[in-house]
Amino acid sequence: MQHSSKHKMNIVISPVSNFLKLSINDNFIKESLYRSDMSHYKMEKKTYTKQTNIERSLNIIQSSDIEVLNTNLLYGSDVHFSWTDIPMDINPCGGSLPKKRANRKCEQLISMVKPVMAIVGDSECTIVDFCSGSGHLGLLLAFLLPKCQIILVENKEKSLDRAIERIETLNLGNVVIVQSNLDYFCANFDIGVSLHACGTATDLVMQTCVKNQAHFVCCPCCYGGIKGCHLVNYPRSLTFSNLNVFTYEDYLSLAHAADQTHDVENAKTKQGYMCMDIIDTDRKLYAENLGYDVFLGKLQPVTCTNKNNLIVGIWVSK
Repeated sequence: MQHSSKHKMNIVISPVSNFLKLSINDNFIKESLYRSDMSHYKMEKKTYTKQTNIERSLNIIQSSDIEVLNTNLLYGSDVHFSWTDIPMDINPCGGSLPKKRANRKCEQLISMVKPVMAIVGDSECTIVDFCSGSGHLGLLLAFLLPKCQIILVENKEKSLDRAIERIETLNLGNVVIVQSNLDYFCANFDIGVSLHACGTATDLVMQTCVKNQAHFVCCPCCYGGIKGCHLVNYPRSLTFSNLNVFTYEDYLSLAHAADQTHDVENAKTKQGYMCMDIIDTDRKLYAENLGYDVFLGKLQPVTCTNKNNLIVGIWVSK
């Protein structure tokens, strides 16, 4: 794979995937949307959320007509899946991860794969794994759904190099790799997935799916990294935006508090999960307003990760 400049898109397409059509806009705004890029993060501007601000924001939501409800269930939970059928090259337990972490990763992947398989059924479709990393989720889907085309979208070349090694080892002919920030990705697809896309990235994934009228399966992460930008505004939904006394700062207070999901003994954990559900309810309402049936639930078991919310959107409007 060739090295690319900061805003150039690298594409590796397998021989059986030549029908993929990509549109690349050269008018890039040179602004990172990823919190790991410290070039735009000024320490003097860092703010710390006060408990009084969190309580104010919670009171506004709780006194409104907004129903914040997480089913705590897994969409597609009855779909059959067994790791005994999966090659060790795409099983987290077959790599270098510590055993406990590998087991949790396996649980997370099962909770992402089952909803996708429930949506796909026997159909042939194109699935995009956004912020794919080295392809733990996307390559598993490629193996389980050989009739589907899987696109891995990731901006880190080293991660994609590891994905390419696995693709070659497993001889997967239904995988396309795109090295790009997700906001530069333009292609037609049917389902978008993201496992722990950080902060605003989850909203970019959902927004890209909405533009394509594609289904989505998203497990958000790093709620405290949420920040409005030239592509995404907060709150996401009209319902939240129309709350007269609810400000952008109130929204960020809840987002920051949503990252306070520690162990069960921590006093702020319950509050943190409530704030997670509020932010994801806003995301849910955003998609519902645009023609989706949306399911807000949990990865199973819920202990597989502190960031265990699952948002599944089914495009239904015609």
